[in-house]
Amino acid sequence: EVPPAHHEMVPTTLLQLLRGDVPLYVWWRRTLTQDDPLLTPLSRMSDRFVFNSSNSNDPRKALARVAEQVSFGDAEGLSRGRDLMWVRLDGWREMVASYFDPPRALARLRRCARLEIVSGGTATPSGATVASAYLAGWLASRLEWTPTGRQDVWRRPDGGEVVFDFEVDPILK
Repeated sequence: EVPPAHHEMVPTTLLQLLRGDVPLYVWWRRTLTQDDPLLTPLSRMSDRFVFNSSNSNDPRKALARVAEQVSFGDAEGLSRGRDLMWVRLDGWREMVASYFDPPRALARLRRCARLEIVSGGTATPSGATVASAYLAGWLASRLEWTPTGRQDVWRRPDGGEVVFDFEVDPILK
C-alpha cells in the first residue's frame, strides 16, 4: 500500500520497472471512486485493466467513472477493460437468453412494458446494483431498446416504453 502523499509517484515508478515488450496488466482492487488519483494514470497506461465494480457504493457512478477512464473498444475492436462482475454474469446472460429461444417467447419479450430484476449487492436508491444494471443494459442492447433520458426507462423499436424495476434481495445483500 502506497501512502496517499506518494500516489503521484506510482505511475512513473511503474513505467521505469516495465519492459517495453511486456504488456501491463493492472488488477484494480480498490473501490472505484471519482477522486482516486491513481485510477486515471494506471488505467490509461495498462494494456488490460481488470476491476470489480461490485464493490462500489454507487453502481451507476462507478460504471460511469470506468467508462470515462477505460477503453472498452478500440479501432480493432479490442477491449482493455474487464469488469469481474460482467464476467460473473456470463452464466446468467446465457440462461436468460435461452428462455427466449422459442419465437413466441421472444415475441412476448419484444412487447413487454415492465421488467423486474432482483439481485444482491450495494444498490442505488432505485434498487439497481451493478449486476442488475449490467443485465438491464445487456438485455436492452440485444433487443435494440434505446434510452429515453429518464432513469430506468427504455424505448422499444416499435415506440413503446419498457420500465425496469430493480429490487435488492435481502438474502443476497
